[in-house]
Amino acid sequence: ETKTKHHHKVRKIDPEEIKLGSFFKFATAKERRMLWCGCLGALLQGLCQASPMIIGFATMTELWRVQVPVIQPPEPLSVAMEAWKTAEADDIGARLWSKLFWFLVFALGATVFGFVASLNLRLANESLSYQWRSAYFSSVLLLDMGWFDKENALLVPTRLNEDIGNLTEVVGMKLQMAVASIFMLVGGLGYTVFACWPMAFVAIPMVSFVAIGMSMYIRVARAGLSKTVPNYEQAGVIVEESLANIRTVHACNAQEETAARYAGLLDDARTEQKRIGVTKAFGFALIFFGFQVSFALTFVFAGLYLLHADG
Repeated sequence: ETKTKHHHKVRKIDPEEIKLGSFFKFATAKERRMLWCGCLGALLQGLCQASPMIIGFATMTELWRVQVPVIQPPEPLSVAMEAWKTAEADDIGARLWSKLFWFLVFALGATVFGFVASLNLRLANESLSYQWRSAYFSSVLLLDMGWFDKENALLVPTRLNEDIGNLTEVVGMKLQMAVASIFMLVGGLGYTVFACWPMAFVAIPMVSFVAIGMSMYIRVARAGLSKTVPNYEQAGVIVEESLANIRTVHACNAQEETAARYAGLLDDARTEQKRIGVTKAFGFALIFFGFQVSFALTFVFAGLYLLHADG
């Protein structure tokens, strides 16, 4: 362990430790509690998001069976609609308002739990990613970076800060979204199967899209840890070498060569970021598509279920 100029204790990492598991080794007791709270919030958020589908399905089946008992599916739909028009409007309205109330309650719950999950996971991952960066750049933080500002050697400090931001985005936000999505999926699918097993036929198509999207998010995080981070680490070594040699080496060409090596490694890191950016976008699209399709399939499945029910 060593201390930086900000008096934070940091630990250097062996390059072979570049795994997702090592990311959580830095978590303190407080950060672990925040991670668990975030996971629980995401689990409850998934439960609340599945509830509107179940409520919509239950509302359609209940109104059909109670208000139109004379119609035995699969009668012609036109006959069913005519009988529906003759039903008591007040009774139908009361039932709809009751279902709408619970629909809004669960929607509000999904919003609140989603905020709790996002806040806890974001704060925990920001702290963890900061400690991760400190471990890799501890040797650089011990040295005076003012030389690069004065000499303007290919704007090295500016690019260093920029790429540290990219590292935070990959390690922190992607892991946050992957963990939240997994727990949302478990909560939503588990509650759907338990509360209304026919709706599992709606949830299964959703699971395939969401699972593929989440796996792509996790792949993005792993790619950032296994490929991008070593480039940043090696760039930090070059910075340290340059600062150590400036006391004895004053040739401008030598410093330009060192800065060029540093810039080349960061260019490699940026190239990798662009490549996995396509994977990231496609994964998000699949997750969004899966959730939207699940709501559409709810009404389709409920309609087919009513038309072929036994009354």
